[in-house]
Amino acid sequence: MWARTSSCVLALLVLASGTETFELFSGLRRLRVPRLVSTLMMLTYKYILILGDELERMKTARRARGFKGGRGLLDRRGFRIISYTAGMVFVRASTRADNGYEGLRARGFRSDMKQMRTSRLKAGDFAFMAWFACLSSLLVILQLGVSQ
Repeated sequence: MWARTSSCVLALLVLASGTETFELFSGLRRLRVPRLVSTLMMLTYKYILILGDELERMKTARRARGFKGGRGLLDRRGFRIISYTAGMVFVRASTRADNGYEGLRARGFRSDMKQMRTSRLKAGDFAFMAWFACLSSLLVILQLGVSQ
């Protein structure tokens, strides 16, 4: 089970890292995922990136002010600083996300936007699909052989 899960996660990571964000969500729309769902997924993905960026900024700010971490989980001062930081990360990320969305709307963003270019399958794509199908088949055969 671990091997099958790992191979699926690996395939998803290859797909997500090798495909532009807008193209990935455009592909979801071609697979008949509702527009609202794919748009929400795209904006959520962007918001998660903004959250990570704000978290890094706040970590840098804490380090610049001399905070090295609490002495333990029950350290009140450290816990208070971390909780204030978490709150500020969400506030700042929300503000940046609102500004980003307003920028998208000012540029004419709509949830039914069409992709500028169409993507075609290439030889490398077919090779990856064949490799993944062989790996998946091997894992299924191994699991069936081990369980009997």
